[in-house]
Amino acid sequence: MREVTHTCHKKGILAGDYFFSTRVSGLDDEAPFVATVVSHLMTVILALDYPVRETIRLNADIFKQSLEFQVEKLISNHATSIPPQTPAPRILVIDGFDECRDTKQRAHLLQLIHSLVTPPHSFRVIMASRSELDIRTAFDRPQLKSIAKILHLASYEALGEINQYLSDEFTRICETHPAK
Repeated sequence: MREVTHTCHKKGILAGDYFFSTRVSGLDDEAPFVATVVSHLMTVILALDYPVRETIRLNADIFKQSLEFQVEKLISNHATSIPPQTPAPRILVIDGFDECRDTKQRAHLLQLIHSLVTPPHSFRVIMASRSELDIRTAFDRPQLKSIAKILHLASYEALGEINQYLSDEFTRICETHPAK
């Protein structure tokens, strides 16, 4: 997915990206999703920078509010700030979606993502995820099925990822165990 992100960036169509990860604290949770996407939007659509910063200044606790509130105040309310003659980047790349550990948060994020791909936003999302039951079920529902194109990749070989995880965990134990 990093190559997809890089290609979209080079073509000027990348609006933002988010990489879920169970290896990095806080990246297995929905909380930073909107803030991260908005920060990327501000760097690629310069017309959003000032109005978004002003909204944050006037609502200092905005990132303690619901994700829907954040999308409304930081993205939806500023869609008119984008000059109409400017083709805005429209691709959001989301990787490791299944690494958001909480299935309720994943369902919530899918609702939020649905709002971002439908008018007035009309972003396009490229998402990579393992085929977990709750994710497969969500994409089989009419709301997402009607707007999603699913591409099943070749069978997933997890051996390298398992080795990396074990190596990381043994390193962490060696560095933090009291008997080191």
